[in-house]
Amino acid sequence: FDNNFDINKHDYKEVINFLKVNNIKFVDLHTEFFMKEDEPLNYFAKSDEQDYTHFNELGYKMIANFIFKKTKK
Repeated sequence: FDNNFDINKHDYKEVINFLKVNNIKFVDLHTEFFMKEDEPLNYFAKSDEQDYTHFNELGYKMIANFIFKKTKK
């Protein structure tokens, strides 16, 4: 989820397009949250393979709060 995130590799565009075409409401964490953060990897736990695949405790807390605020509108 850094500036080098390959949206084509992860089918990001296809998923977003599918949601929009089918009028499915969604929260785009990639563009609305992670891309606005200076250090988005701070919200991920680093695995043994040096990958950042899951949120850490702070990540879950911040994302839950972000989604809550977005859906409260």
